[in-house]
Amino acid sequence: MYNHLMNQRTINILLLILLVVVVVVFTIMVIRRSMNPVAGWRTYENASQGYSIKYPPSWGLIDPIDESDLLISNYPEGDQTEADRVVLEIPGINTKSADNNLLSFIRDRIAAGGDMRPSGNLVATELHNLQVLKVDHSGGDGPDGPGYYIEKSPTEYLFIAIYGTDYAETVENMVSSVRF
Repeated sequence: MYNHLMNQRTINILLLILLVVVVVVFTIMVIRRSMNPVAGWRTYENASQGYSIKYPPSWGLIDPIDESDLLISNYPEGDQTEADRVVLEIPGINTKSADNNLLSFIRDRIAAGGDMRPSGNLVATELHNLQVLKVDHSGGDGPDGPGYYIEKSPTEYLFIAIYGTDYAETVENMVSSVRF
């Protein structure tokens, strides 16, 4: 009888330990998923331009304007007049002089102005040890969102233009997923 009680107690303790381990592992998985908002997203890789970007599985690629252009939209094949349509455009890698830092270079371009050029305030930040500049308006015609300049190297940068103003958090997560 005593051995039976000891075995039952041992089994109960082991089950309790197993339950605690399962709860801890599940909690860690939930926390990691919340810390990585692009988990499970698709990845677009452009080997010739040397970058990749993640986008939600419900979004898709639109036929590009030219070979270096990338267009990602929340309405990849649907009605292009939807009110909440958002298009993220990456027209390819741009170049600049290594003597000019990205902030000065972009500030000069924005100051020059123009009808279809990016405009507004510039906010500098860092993303995966890369310098990023966010401008209020990406330019173009129609409803434009922000634009992002991401420094690839001292002589190269990527510009991401956002057309549409919905899905701001999704767009920020997409931009933060850029890798060179």
